[in-house]
Amino acid sequence: MQTDRNEETDEPSGRVFLNACEVGQQLGLRRSRIYEMAAEGLLPSVRLGRRIWFPARGLDALADAAIEDLRNRLLSGK
Repeated sequence: MQTDRNEETDEPSGRVFLNACEVGQQLGLRRSRIYEMAAEGLLPSVRLGRRIWFPARGLDALADAAIEDLRNRLLSGK
């Protein structure tokens, strides 16, 4: 049976935006915390009508930045 997921990243394939439940599953957080983080400006989000969507590329960029920050800290010895 074929699924609609990218096996390499376990993300829904072909999706530009994710909902709060999907983001929460990826980050291991409750849906309400995802909305709080979006309101605080900690997660990239877009409001379309009454719904809030989270760009998949924005979350990827956020993860890449966190990894790069950690790498720089480890290399500098801090």
